Amino acid sequence: MTESPKDAAALIIERLDQNFKPTRGLRYRIYVVNDVYDDSYNFFLDIKSKYTNERSIPLHSLEEYTLEYLERVIRLVEMSTQMTIEFQHFEGLRWPVRQRLIK
Repeated sequence: MTESPKDAAALIIERLDQNFKPTRGLRYRIYVVNDVYDDSYNFFLDIKSKYTNERSIPLHSLEEYTLEYLERVIRLVEMSTQMTIEFQHFEGLRWPVRQRLIK
């Protein structure tokens, strides 16, 4: 059974909240990676400090491999957080509803 976009977004937000510690000098970003080999979308929390190496914490993988589904999940995540969301390996693809390039 496939999880709903609302359930997927709630799980991502829950894991973001567990790992987000507002600390001066840290930069947080969400990375969404298009895994074309496994046909999934992977979410990571990227944490970067001025003095330490970057680390990425896996948040969730979406097994539903459609851009329509991903777009709904992204919209729900954007409504819950103000973190920057960056997309990797989406070159030349457009959002189905917004019709903008994914970047």
